[in-house]
Amino acid sequence: MKAKIVKFLSVNIILLSVLVLFQNCGPGFKELSDKILSQSSLSTVTQSSVGVYRIMPLGDSISACCYRGYLFKELKTAGYPIISIGSGHDPYDGDNEAHGGYAVTFLNSPAGAGPMGPNGYYGDSRDLQTWFGPQADTADVVMMQFGTNNCWGGCYIPGILAGYDTVLKAIRAKNPRVTLLIAQILPMDQTKYPGSDVTVLNKEIPLWAARNTTPLSRILVVDQFTGFDLAWTKDGVHPNADQGSIWMSDHFLAVLKTILVK
Repeated sequence: MKAKIVKFLSVNIILLSVLVLFQNCGPGFKELSDKILSQSSLSTVTQSSVGVYRIMPLGDSISACCYRGYLFKELKTAGYPIISIGSGHDPYDGDNEAHGGYAVTFLNSPAGAGPMGPNGYYGDSRDLQTWFGPQADTADVVMMQFGTNNCWGGCYIPGILAGYDTVLKAIRAKNPRVTLLIAQILPMDQTKYPGSDVTVLNKEIPLWAARNTTPLSRILVVDQFTGFDLAWTKDGVHPNADQGSIWMSDHFLAVLKTILVK
């Protein structure tokens, strides 16, 4: 693995040197160098630990209950050097920051204002220290599906996006090179939960990602909405243990394969 990392770095150092020369050769060469940079292997994730990618699943009960076991098994079977991290410990699915009942807007609530959760979270801004503070693990990749608990009976978009802003600020403070995978959330059965229409939020997510992505710390959108069948849920919201969870795993996996190196 170390040999692969050295080779990867050497190739990219050479590529960067060539591109610097291109940048100084006029507009035509600058356009070419920009195109090469956008398509090069420099777009892969930077590992904070030698030889392993530290991946943090972040979200609510949909992340807590469902896809993680399939996803990490697939990644490890395929030979990707990964570890799942977070303050929550699960002997089957790995560590995580997936908290049932959590709304992303809780993170902008003053300390002491939140509802204490059953698994030890505060439900307010104090959770930022637990999840992303000095004692927390440093993530190379954060996989976030957050917002479902803000959409019962209607989504308050400004509050959700402000929650995303808070998450992004916290994970970049911890690791300026972090890559965020943000999911367009699963549909909710409006016959059971009237008004719980997530389509507007899911249209806003790519716009939010485009506004906030940077070359150093990219944000990639994972479409968990389009084509998902509510028949694959247990209750009209949570994916079931087979089709629904496998769907989520496959969609995260497809994006992760584009940014991880074996």
